[in-house]
Amino acid sequence: MRGQGRMPHRGQNDTHRREKSGPQGAHRRPGVRHRPPCCHHGGGSGRVTGGRRCSSRSRTTVARGVRRGRVVIMRLLILGGTEFAGRAVTEAALARGWDVTVFHRGRHPAPKGAAVLLGDRLGDLDALAGGEWDAVVDTWSGAPSAVRRTARLLAGRVGRYVYISSCSVYVWPQPAGYDETAPLVDSSPDAVDVPYAEAKRGGELAVLDAFGEEHSLLVRSGLILGPWENIGRLPWWLGRIARGGDVLAPGPRENALQYIDVRDLAEWTLDAVAAGRSGPYNLVSEPGHTTMGELLDACVTVTGSTARLRWTEAETILAAGVEPWTDLPVWIPPTQEAYGALHAVNVDRFYGDGAAVPAGRGHGA
Repeated sequence: MRGQGRMPHRGQNDTHRREKSGPQGAHRRPGVRHRPPCCHHGGGSGRVTGGRRCSSRSRTTVARGVRRGRVVIMRLLILGGTEFAGRAVTEAALARGWDVTVFHRGRHPAPKGAAVLLGDRLGDLDALAGGEWDAVVDTWSGAPSAVRRTARLLAGRVGRYVYISSCSVYVWPQPAGYDETAPLVDSSPDAVDVPYAEAKRGGELAVLDAFGEEHSLLVRSGLILGPWENIGRLPWWLGRIARGGDVLAPGPRENALQYIDVRDLAEWTLDAVAAGRSGPYNLVSEPGHTTMGELLDACVTVTGSTARLRWTEAETILAAGVEPWTDLPVWIPPTQEAYGALHAVNVDRFYGDGAAVPAGRGHGA
């Protein structure tokens, strides 16, 4: 469903698990979209342009790259690169003509065109013992000690370390409108078995320890939706709606949402690498860029389903024992404490003056 809408300028008015993840796990793996991401159901995607600009407040250095004519080809190492966010970054970098190397366990094929190094973040890192890159992108969500190992191993041979973190690193709960200066959870770069929020914060600390603030980019993503999602939020809605019949639609219909399409996250990350950006960024759409109603309407459209959305008041759903976010992905009633932390994040730095924001998408994943 490409072309469903375009992200407005600021002057005008972007995988669900069945277990109870808890508030600090809410962004597990966490569009800059005017409407919900273009639903992906066995194919298709959507894009809308963004006109706002990223902050110039971060310290920047020009990445080296290799110049081929008028084009600078960046040498990019991606730790992972075959699923969800990692795959989106890999595909976007290859589309730019960048020199891409993927380090992974080999469980899934890497996108065509990427060089492959095989190894294990928790074990064999021998394949990373040599080589130089302009930047590395790391999406790791497990033990911070694994990030520390790779960061220390790559220090001195990689120009910039990009860590895909999460807004979950902020102390829970945060009020609506919190920004990158909000209090952070306590963690350690040496931690092994810790909850998601502490794992992501520990990963950040590991990167900062090895690369310093000037050469570290911390991408604190909000809720991420999009192709290759391996968490099950958008796929859950697509699958349920595709089956047809009456579908419980959690109200209010106009409930404002905030998320980022994984492809927008990838494009912005690559732009930030090329610009030599550093520091933390809350990476997610503007609050209220779309609604629960628009998201589910898009799912009906893209699946071609005859499903009937039965909008139901939040109070009725909660009284039946249904859990927001875990039982009904993406949805959180605006009256709940978690709503401000998940759907009302301040993104002024992301959209501030500086480099152009990449194209966003209309409806989908």
